[in-house]
Amino acid sequence: MIDNDYPNEIYSKRDWLNNLLNKSEQQLSGLYGIKEKERFKTMFSLVALFLSFSLLLLTLFILIHPNGSILVNPEIHQFLGPVCVFLGYFVFKSSSSFYEHRAILMQVSGYIYQQRKALDRAAEVLNYSEERLDEKRY
Repeated sequence: MIDNDYPNEIYSKRDWLNNLLNKSEQQLSGLYGIKEKERFKTMFSLVALFLSFSLLLLTLFILIHPNGSILVNPEIHQFLGPVCVFLGYFVFKSSSSFYEHRAILMQVSGYIYQQRKALDRAAEVLNYSEERLDEKRY
């Protein structure tokens, strides 16, 4: 693979490989940014899911409880059914958002792991090749 007849070609290929590794590192840092955004979105949707589910349970408790009319004004009590439907829809949307962002986060994490592993192997091979080239030169 390393031929002493063409040292300039070897160095240009080595520089080309170093440039490719640097570009890959930059792309990987961009993936880390995507991972952080998805982590934030996942946590935000989890908090929204928790809050909406808690509000739904509280509303259902007030609606179904026999003394619920004592806790809430009767004029408001008649609107608790549509409020429960709205909160149920919000629970559904926030749970689907949570699972979607969690799946994306898992995919990005797996891709980052694969890319990091490949970049480490490529850098290791390049360093080994440079060491072998230096040994042949001396």
